[in-house]
Amino acid sequence: MERNAITSFNPSKKHSEPERWICIYPAYLDSTKTLKQGRKVPKDKAVDTPRLQDILDVLKATKFPVYCERKRYPRETSREQEHLGRIRFQLKNDDGTPLNPQFITRDSILLYLGGKIPQLKSRQGPSAAPEQISVSKPQPPSKKKKGGRR
Repeated sequence: MERNAITSFNPSKKHSEPERWICIYPAYLDSTKTLKQGRKVPKDKAVDTPRLQDILDVLKATKFPVYCERKRYPRETSREQEHLGRIRFQLKNDDGTPLNPQFITRDSILLYLGGKIPQLKSRQGPSAAPEQISVSKPQPPSKKKKGGRR
């Protein structure tokens, strides 16, 4: 869901208005990025190439009001589609109290995301199924071609 009517930040607006919501770019959680390139969490808490959908899934599961915008992270040098997008979510109520008492700052959310994204089903590798034995048919011997002009 994308909103186009967002204006610039204004401190007099309420926390429930999207202009005051917190922004998260996938680069904030990317373990392949350096701090200079925009990673905001420690490397041991970061995720290998997080996707926008992963962040969206975790935030929706924690019941935050959230939406996605088609914006590119300014420090991102690649213009590929997979690097496009940012998430906005409401962190505080209108009175300034946290929406979820477990998460009172942006950093607490980022650390939570770094721990939860690797546990998503979409991130899990194929389940440990018994190996299938492949039986191949014997192939007829190939005909050798004579060498051509050199």
